[in-house]
Amino acid sequence: MKKTVWISIVGLLALSVIMAPVMAETAAMKQSFSATATILGTPDPGKSWITEDGTEQIKKMRQVGLISGEIDGIPFDGEIELVISLTKDGTTLEGSGHGKFDITTADGSIKGTLRVEVDFETGYASGTFVGTETTGDYEGKKIMGSLESLAAGVLDFDGIILTPQP
Repeated sequence: MKKTVWISIVGLLALSVIMAPVMAETAAMKQSFSATATILGTPDPGKSWITEDGTEQIKKMRQVGLISGEIDGIPFDGEIELVISLTKDGTTLEGSGHGKFDITTADGSIKGTLRVEVDFETGYASGTFVGTETTGDYEGKKIMGSLESLAAGVLDFDGIILTPQP
């Protein structure tokens, strides 16, 4: 009896290993996503202060701009709003942050969150993003990937959009 149960468990595990890639492939359709956001004007600085140890805290800094890119080779244009909170080390001039983004195009909107690491001396920033609040043509989709800023006021997004399949 114990041998039969053991063989059944091993058989189920083997079947799950074989079926997992097939199930994962049919679970969602992947589309490539790339975009460049250009921040317009001066950001609303939000609230900022310097702690006793020299760390600068910046809370809810608001930035707005234009975004353009491609979803599976199809171009789109729209607007982007970023609300970010950052921590900046006064000695190393490095920091990190998190926040929210809202991309609005003629086809719908994508809202989500992001995390960044920043070198305030060079202006370089990199991080990740994920968007799950979607409307219009983006309804029910999830967008995720990496972001990078090589120049002040310019943010490059690169990732995928997952569309659930029935």
